[in-house]
Amino acid sequence: MIKLVRLLDRLDMAEVPAAALYMERHLDRTPVILYDIIRPDDLEIELWGKMDTLNPGGSFKDRGAEYFMKKRMESGELQYGDTVVTAS
Repeated sequence: MIKLVRLLDRLDMAEVPAAALYMERHLDRTPVILYDIIRPDDLEIELWGKMDTLNPGGSFKDRGAEYFMKKRMESGELQYGDTVVTAS
């Protein structure tokens, strides 16, 4: 049986601290690297790159997908064994 789960629900701003805490506890931080240092005029600017490709799914979407799945499991919309298909 195919279930359709609504993807358009937005995260309520009141949920942001709880979502951030959940991510901190369950997912590794995405590595960052120093990409370059540029020196225009009398400034020194460091350019850093976030290495999203090193995330388990190779994408910045890992955190959002993890939290989405957690919330849908808690609500009963999804159960263990269900198949989830997403476009990337």
